[in-house]
Amino acid sequence: ESAYSHYVLNGHAEGRASSAMPRAVVRNVMQASIGTGHVQRAPKAIPIEAAPIETSVQQGILEIVRSGLLDAPWYLQNYPDVAEARRDPIEHFCYTGWKERRRPNAYFDFAWYVAQVGPEVLGGENPLLHYIRRGERQGLRPTIYFDPIWYHAQHGLKEDESALAHYLSLVATGTVSPIPEFDVGFYRSEEHTSELQSP
Repeated sequence: ESAYSHYVLNGHAEGRASSAMPRAVVRNVMQASIGTGHVQRAPKAIPIEAAPIETSVQQGILEIVRSGLLDAPWYLQNYPDVAEARRDPIEHFCYTGWKERRRPNAYFDFAWYVAQVGPEVLGGENPLLHYIRRGERQGLRPTIYFDPIWYHAQHGLKEDESALAHYLSLVATGTVSPIPEFDVGFYRSEEHTSELQSP
């Protein structure tokens, strides 16, 4: 379990601080993301028309493989029907998974993303492909729990390097924060270390 997951699932409810910043600075974002019974969430999934099939799907598979944004082990663990059917997770996601609102990784929330972009803008495009092609560069968040512009600047990434892919490659180390309001180093400090499992 990552430090941020621990905070979202346990730490906030226990009144733990997420960073050394004054609580007033982080209160709005944290309440919006995990709240105290008044959780603000993006609307439920908005219907999206399917894109033209074969050529676009094959192109999409290539783009998603190159992006590193489909976490195959996570996908198979969270969608056991795909694993039981022995389907390739990337192909499943590109052909049918995205239409079923299945998440490609723990940090891409379809309903949240579509609510930011608007279904009319997507025009039947796979939302993950929209994010890869232009959404991240435009500063769109894949979930409320990840700020790509802040993360990109914080880690000095190259212009064409994906902040979300970088984060996903390091999240298990417990050394990176997904948003400025959460300081993983502070949270993993000695005060909390005994209660966190090693990544």
